[in-house]
Amino acid sequence: MDLVGLVLHHIRAYSGTNDPRTALAAAPLWAAGALIHEISERLYQDSVTEDDVELALLVGALLGTRLQALGEEQTPLDHHAWLSVFGLLHAIAPQVVPEDLAEAFADAPPPVPERHTLLSAMGMVLLQACGRTKDAKLSGTAISLWEAALESAPEEEQPAIRGNLGSSWRELAEVLGEPDLLKVAAHHMDQAAGAAEGNPERPRMWDGLATVLDALFDHHHDVADLDRAIGARRAMVKEVLPEAGQWFQLGVLLWKRYQYTRVERYLNEAIDAVARETGIMPGEHPVLPGVLGSLGNMLLARHAATGDLDDLKAALAATAAGERLAPPEHPQRAALHRNTDALRQRYASALSGQPPDGPTGLGLEPPEPDVLVTLARSLLGQFIRCGDSADVEAALRLSRDALAALPGHAPALSTESAALFHRFRLRAEPADLADAFDSASAALAATPDDAPVRVDRLAALAFVLRIRFETVGDLEDLTAAIEAAEAAVGLADRLGAPEHTAPAVLSGLLLARFVTLRRRGDIDQAIAAGHKAVDSAPPGPETGRALTHLAAALHARYHALDQREDLDRAITALRTAISATPSTHVDHPVMRLKLAVALRDSGDRDDLDASVLILRRTARDLAARSPGDPQLAHLQSELGATLLRRWSKGGGPAEDVHTALASFRASTASVNASTRTRLFSAFHSGRLGMLTGDTRGALADYRTAIEQLLPRLADRGIPRTSRLAQIAQLPLLASDAAAAAIAADDLRGAVRLLEQGRSVIWSQLMQTRADRNALRARHRLLAEEFDAICAELEGGGPGPDGNHTEVPGGGSRRWGLSERFDDVLARIRGLPGFADFLEPLSFEDLHRAADDGPVAIINISSHRCDALLLTSTPGEDPVRLVELPGVTAEDIERSAAGFLDAVSRLNEPGLALGPIEAHALGTRITDTLHRLWEDIAEPVLAELGLDQPRAVMPRMWWCPTGPLALLPLHAAGTNGSRVIDRVISSYTPTLDSLVRARAHRPSRRPQLLAVGVADVPGNDGTSAPPAALPGVRSELSVLGELFGDGHTLRAEEQAVMPAVLSALPSHPWVHFACHGMHDPDDPAASHLVLHDGPLSVTTIAEQDLSGAELAFLSACHTARGTSALADEAIHLAAAFQLAGFQHVVGTLWSLADGPAPDITRDFYRALRTSDQGAGGSARALHDAVQRLRRDPAHAARLNWACYVHVGP
Repeated sequence: MDLVGLVLHHIRAYSGTNDPRTALAAAPLWAAGALIHEISERLYQDSVTEDDVELALLVGALLGTRLQALGEEQTPLDHHAWLSVFGLLHAIAPQVVPEDLAEAFADAPPPVPERHTLLSAMGMVLLQACGRTKDAKLSGTAISLWEAALESAPEEEQPAIRGNLGSSWRELAEVLGEPDLLKVAAHHMDQAAGAAEGNPERPRMWDGLATVLDALFDHHHDVADLDRAIGARRAMVKEVLPEAGQWFQLGVLLWKRYQYTRVERYLNEAIDAVARETGIMPGEHPVLPGVLGSLGNMLLARHAATGDLDDLKAALAATAAGERLAPPEHPQRAALHRNTDALRQRYASALSGQPPDGPTGLGLEPPEPDVLVTLARSLLGQFIRCGDSADVEAALRLSRDALAALPGHAPALSTESAALFHRFRLRAEPADLADAFDSASAALAATPDDAPVRVDRLAALAFVLRIRFETVGDLEDLTAAIEAAEAAVGLADRLGAPEHTAPAVLSGLLLARFVTLRRRGDIDQAIAAGHKAVDSAPPGPETGRALTHLAAALHARYHALDQREDLDRAITALRTAISATPSTHVDHPVMRLKLAVALRDSGDRDDLDASVLILRRTARDLAARSPGDPQLAHLQSELGATLLRRWSKGGGPAEDVHTALASFRASTASVNASTRTRLFSAFHSGRLGMLTGDTRGALADYRTAIEQLLPRLADRGIPRTSRLAQIAQLPLLASDAAAAAIAADDLRGAVRLLEQGRSVIWSQLMQTRADRNALRARHRLLAEEFDAICAELEGGGPGPDGNHTEVPGGGSRRWGLSERFDDVLARIRGLPGFADFLEPLSFEDLHRAADDGPVAIINISSHRCDALLLTSTPGEDPVRLVELPGVTAEDIERSAAGFLDAVSRLNEPGLALGPIEAHALGTRITDTLHRLWEDIAEPVLAELGLDQPRAVMPRMWWCPTGPLALLPLHAAGTNGSRVIDRVISSYTPTLDSLVRARAHRPSRRPQLLAVGVADVPGNDGTSAPPAALPGVRSELSVLGELFGDGHTLRAEEQAVMPAVLSALPSHPWVHFACHGMHDPDDPAASHLVLHDGPLSVTTIAEQDLSGAELAFLSACHTARGTSALADEAIHLAAAFQLAGFQHVVGTLWSLADGPAPDITRDFYRALRTSDQGAGGSARALHDAVQRLRRDPAHAARLNWACYVHVGP
């Protein structure tokens, strides 16, 4: 049956039976609505047809029939719709209007409705009928009518129409049982209420929106819906003087928010709202007793949470008042009576001090685990969107409630990890990040390999690892994070699912690796991953996040390649990201910060001004919203850098430099910030303080950096390679700090700062090997606990084969070791007699380094360069200052690079140099040694009174800092005067290492281990083996002649890792004759080449060879560090000393094979005839080198100047 037939059938049926059901059925009404929707546009045109008029007349007839059937139950809406149809007919075709109605219209002409009014009137009838019949077609047709009305309505009438459109969607959702349709209803209602300013119906619109959103929350448990409902109810009570019940409705939603999330402020607001209601609602209102009862429940809940007796008293008063107001027939009277009695008993018990018993007022059954997880996730979503930290705590509690009910539940574990992660970002508590990693790992382990949700969990784990890397600096975390993110992207690709989070995370991780290791390919891959994330992200904040990752990678490539296009694209991406992201979103401050930094780097004056403004506003907004947010310190640090940039370009006000200094210091003082941020801020404030003449302030900044923050950055619990990567980002920190102390006339403080800020990694390892005999004797259990932690921190060292065993728990376990170390150390220092246990050496202790001769610390700083001379001459100052005005850090760095380049090229086998080029390189070496003499060595020796030759050559120790450590101070001089002709030079990386080495004085006749590899076997073919060393056999032969049965030989096939490592503990002396390989990118991987592979710096350092005396490293580069880590002394010679050898002979560059046997012979002959044993090694080396200098065949500087002695 068509629409017309359907309507006619029901009209005729009613006429024949007078049965209201036929007229009021849903079918003819929605058919009539569909007809009006079809013809309404034509009815308002001049070309309206008779057919259209007849259809309109049919609809009017049905509406009239409905009025008759409804009788007294008809509403103004029914009458209005009927009158609207006939009012239009009377205007366009009066002849069709029934006679009786036409006569009435003649006396009182009806209004002619506009099209949107006609459609709205019909829509209201259908919506009203749907409420009674629950017929889906009524709702669907009403929706069509409202949408058509919306198209033709003037702007001022659209809010009401859109509100009714939303109501129709709500009815349809209820009829069909499709709660997702409520989202459409909420969308229209939200738009309607938002646009209805001044409309008296606006409170009703807010109320309807709140009802729909509350229903959405009940279905989906998304807290965002409940919060929007609360927002709508807040708007409702603000519109006009609230009607009775409206404050209570708001209170009910706030109470619901508290019941599910336990966020206290919602309970307080609920109580306030309901209390206001009790002051508005008339005393005779039938709902008031229930309102008072609800208020009593809320007050009881607050009492249960806080223990405040006033709340319990108020709860009793409210409930009792409700009981008094409730008439006998009131449905809640019995419950109010019971609650009043229970509260009286509880109050009496509380007054007598008895523990509470009975209900808590919450009245909510614990939700199922899946619901708890959904709630927790939605709370985290709300936190991300709005930044309320209380939601993070609530999410964590809910996820843990779910895990308590269902242990090992992967969604709950994943949610718990996310909550812990966000709480770490807010509070910077290391335990939260460690627990977040554990939960993320457990969630991933419980997820099937091919499950789509595994993509998200891999990405989440990768992000946690990234933040842990940024916090702690463990490169293993970065590697594991990249592997997880790559796995997430790969799985998403295999599943064919659009994915934006995993590529964005991968982009950030590849950028982090590029910044840390400077691998060129990483930055291009980071940009590619960023583009993939942007292409896949949905509009809004997710696109903003993806654009932010892409912008960061583009910005980094700009710094690397200086391509302005990359910076411009980064700025554009960040501006787009900010516009796509609400200002309350937790990522918004990060986006603004990155934009400010990018604008700063553009160099334009206007961009610098904009950068300063953005940073200031962002810091202000973030401080107002979240005062303890760790990002504030980062913002302050970047503001300092930007102000300094503007000041240095001469475009900013004079106070910029002072404001920058204050910003850096505020960042340093932020205890919630990351150690990296605080340390870099302290570093910059120290430098800026020196620049502005605030020497004392600069010294305080540097001390904070070195004494408090540097040890945290180089956390003991992370691998040494990772710690070195962190330290490398702060060149000259210790030297700059010492320069500040020197400028403040605190020479002793300068010495201590240099000790604490250099060789940090070696010093940490030495702490784990400190003598603990006294502790064991008096506190055995604590000593054993400390021993166990120290063993774990050292990783147990390599096994017999030289390989390392993976520690169970990996990075997560290691990360907590530093805290455990510090905890046990604090407990030890609290014991009587152990207050100084493992404390940095005092100046008096450090000064003992000069007991056997002067020590010259050459401090190379960006502020100034000086020599600090330690002597033990009675009556003289223990430390003297020699200013070095002709020296700058930049010159030394440039000289070291040029010198080593010249040495490398002159020594490189197979490199054919022309005579002019060779002469130029030689001249560069000569000039460098000449300047070292004039600017450094000669003033130092003159101050010490060692600038003239003596019959008995005196000894002295050099302790160079920064890039000077790469140069041969012992070879400095001119043809007439050289250091080697004035003193016997030894080197020490720190005073502490010299003091420790000097403490052991052996007396037994040593056994020598001779290790030699002349021919390295071929490898897998990927690279050529090193050239043969024929001089090795001569060296080993010399050792055999000199030591006979007093030595053990491990040569060629016997010179393998297990044999060498197992022999070292029983041989106080060791001589290596083999290739030495220097790795400038990873100095800890520099190594001696044994027959079966490398014996690295790391492997040697992990040996505990306490009591060993002498190591002669007759190999290339064994005492050469790197410019980035010159102060850490990461080379083989230092590693052997750290392992326990008092004396080490090493080389600064490539060792010529020819003279090596001669040096070896002369060196050991002198030792064999000396009564000092290994203690005579410095003099023996000096004499051997002098003989080599006098030999015309080997007198070239590159042959003899490479040898150095390290030790006492």
